[in-house]
Amino acid sequence: MKKIVCVMGSPRLNGNCATIARKVMTVAEELGATSETFNLYQLDFKGCVACMACKRTHDECVLQDNLSQVLRAVREADILIVATPVYFGAVTGEMKCFIDRMYSVLTPEYRTGPNFSRLAPGKKCLFVMTQGYPGGDRFGEAYDICAGFFGPGRFGYEMHLIRGLGLFEPTAAANSAELMQQAEDMARQLMA
Repeated sequence: MKKIVCVMGSPRLNGNCATIARKVMTVAEELGATSETFNLYQLDFKGCVACMACKRTHDECVLQDNLSQVLRAVREADILIVATPVYFGAVTGEMKCFIDRMYSVLTPEYRTGPNFSRLAPGKKCLFVMTQGYPGGDRFGEAYDICAGFFGPGRFGYEMHLIRGLGLFEPTAAANSAELMQQAEDMARQLMA
């Protein structure tokens, strides 16, 4: 049975990111997966403090706050869903703090050795990114930057993307048959 962990980085708990991610999880659950969701805006945590303990004395982040349980769940998951709107050309601040804390999954020799990640191989990651701007010509670099860290060259995930464009109203994704079909198709692909 595959385990999915979804990390939501939007203050809108029922907004477009959540709608798309929930559709993916619902279909995946129908196909036999289990899922767990963490809403970053409901947690009390801070970003990485560059203490380097995760490289010198521990194999996980030593900060103890609400993000600790999220990081543990992410390590155990087969599929990670990262859902965030684009704010000023990037992921939300809470999502950025989560990504910074993911530094703890890199091995101490990640810059020089062949083993970059402490994660088991074969994991998949889906980024769900939504934006109000309707064109795909802007803000795509937000995904490119994240995929550079999460992908095979660092954290080791097989990367996937659902990008919702022109979703200014919080219910726009739910009203898009195309996005809902894309979410369903993605769930099947992730579960294959």
